[in-house]
Amino acid sequence: MRLALISLLMIPLAVGCGTKCGEGTHNEGGTCVADKGGRNLADSRPSYEYKIETVNDLTWDLTMKRLGEAGWELVFARRARNPITDSYGYESIFKREKLPMSDEQKMKALGYAE
Repeated sequence: MRLALISLLMIPLAVGCGTKCGEGTHNEGGTCVADKGGRNLADSRPSYEYKIETVNDLTWDLTMKRLGEAGWELVFARRARNPITDSYGYESIFKREKLPMSDEQKMKALGYAE
């Protein structure tokens, strides 16, 4: 009886855990792999760029509107005091989806083009 119960418990291990893969992929040895001619799901994930900015209390509304219109999304903000000016503001982290760059734009960003 004990041996039969252990055998029944081991059946799922022999059959597999049933890993489901997304569209355009298939399970190969427990890992999702892109089908031939298909795209890997990791390639279709968006990439982001981040920006850190300290926003003054007096300009909070205007700054949030300006950054939002430029596609920036507020991810995190914390109240902070500037010890030099003794003023308060928000240390803020923003993100937005990176836009695809042409080869010319990439070269310019790396400092190879004028």
